[in-house]
Amino acid sequence: MIKLLVLDIDGVLTDGRLVIDALGNEYKTINIRDLDGITWLKSRGVGLALLTGEDTALVDVIARRLGVASLIKGAKDKEVALRQLSESTRVPLDNICYVGDADRDANALKSCGLSMVPVDATRRAKESASVVLQSRGGDGVIQEVMEYLIENGYLE
Repeated sequence: MIKLLVLDIDGVLTDGRLVIDALGNEYKTINIRDLDGITWLKSRGVGLALLTGEDTALVDVIARRLGVASLIKGAKDKEVALRQLSESTRVPLDNICYVGDADRDANALKSCGLSMVPVDATRRAKESASVVLQSRGGDGVIQEVMEYLIENGYLE
């Protein structure tokens, strides 16, 4: 059973693009279907954590908006960070689903019970994941993750 869903932000929740205006303000978009999927999973007792290499104020805003239980930002070694998250939450790696999209996610993808990547993930990430989704990053990935977990008996 999956007890904790751990998400990368850029390329998973977002399409990986960053808009910067003339004042230096940064903007990213998140698909509303993903917000609905996150809400549904949380209502079923699945914990939510964000694990990102970014360390910006926008990451904090996204975490607050999603109501995440745990936020790990500035993580350059995502496998180490995932293992620390497992220990701190007392959720075994076998009960964690990690969703990433890039080469730096590859080792973390290999180390948990279930791992998924969007269809536009890097080749190394795809080779490291349990499941390659049909959705592109930022285009309903979490909704598809939710449907996969339901259809394949990963939720209680």
